[in-house]
Amino acid sequence: MNQKTRPFSPGADGMLGVVHKVLDHGEVELCDYMGTDEQLARIARVSTGSERQDTGILGFLVRHKHTSPIEFGKLVLRVKLPIFLARQWIRHRTGSFSERSMRYQPPLNAVYVPSEDYCQAKMSTGVKQGRGATMSENNASWVRVEMRASARGAVDLYEELATPEDHGDTHDYPGLAAELARSVLPLGTYTEWYWTTDAHNLMHWLKLRLDGHAQKEIRAYAEVVYQIFKAWLPALAEAFDTYVRASVTFSAKEQAALATTGLNASLLKPGDHGMSAGELSEFAAKLDRLTALADDNQKAGGGA
Repeated sequence: MNQKTRPFSPGADGMLGVVHKVLDHGEVELCDYMGTDEQLARIARVSTGSERQDTGILGFLVRHKHTSPIEFGKLVLRVKLPIFLARQWIRHRTGSFSERSMRYQPPLNAVYVPSEDYCQAKMSTGVKQGRGATMSENNASWVRVEMRASARGAVDLYEELATPEDHGDTHDYPGLAAELARSVLPLGTYTEWYWTTDAHNLMHWLKLRLDGHAQKEIRAYAEVVYQIFKAWLPALAEAFDTYVRASVTFSAKEQAALATTGLNASLLKPGDHGMSAGELSEFAAKLDRLTALADDNQKAGGGA
């Protein structure tokens, strides 16, 4: 009898069951996967009947946004993370989730408290999100003490509400239903879920959550997921790095501005080429990125 085996990725196999620690109590674990670079390449070529075996087509697929063959790659991760990060994670609709429910079981005994280097001040007035400078050691220490005390108080209250016992004049207290008692827990409370997604949606999620504008805590998770992705599908990950993560795109307005001003955004003002002040700021940031890359290339060439 011929025994058939499924395609396997040595890199992914080496990570199966490995628990990667994130933040203070967070975890990411690769539980299962389906697909390899070679298999995705074969699936992509079935439409043309090509018998080539190399994975070079993956770069073409990513570059031209032909995503259907890439969606055949699947993975399952177990993730332990604070609730406020879970809400950011899930909003992109990039897969299926099965989450621990505090209707049926008590909360995990873990609440996120940022380390001192994660304690950063508010941004300037008018900026709604993001972080400013790292706080002084004294300020960061105070923040951590207060957050820890608040979390402990909330967990203690949950336990008091949910536990049947006598409360002073209230006899025969039955304990509040868990689905109500959980409402007093902070957003920093850790939850846990299983996430299954495909390689195409995984790349979309990584592009968003590896970006410097993403919250620092979720970037820490994204870096771990990215390392798993590189181990699982190294050729596809290289295409992602080249054509997605490191790419810069320009709108029609920005292309018109490039044709007249080149890389000098200082020559523009809001309203030029129909760009708002926000669009102009984003355009300038893209040009700064290109200028920095050109400088780096020039230095590398000069050093040679």
